[in-house]
Amino acid sequence: MKYIDWMAADQVRPNQHAQIAIGAGGILAVNGGYGFGQVVALEAIQMGIERVKDTGIAMSPFVKPGILGTSGTSLRL
Repeated sequence: MKYIDWMAADQVRPNQHAQIAIGAGGILAVNGGYGFGQVVALEAIQMGIERVKDTGIAMSPFVKPGILGTSGTSLRL
């Protein structure tokens, strides 16, 4: 029920995907567009992993996620 309430209040937006807001060298700022945290957090982490492969290092601030919930499970990547 909370997800429906959050969508009605525009606190979380369905069908959003992580977008690179700033990408320069090892810096990768990712905008979640208030999408579902389970989706956008995983995408942001995957983008950070790819940036590390390219540059050897990455700092990846993550802004405007929707509800992250138990996103700690993503740390297993």
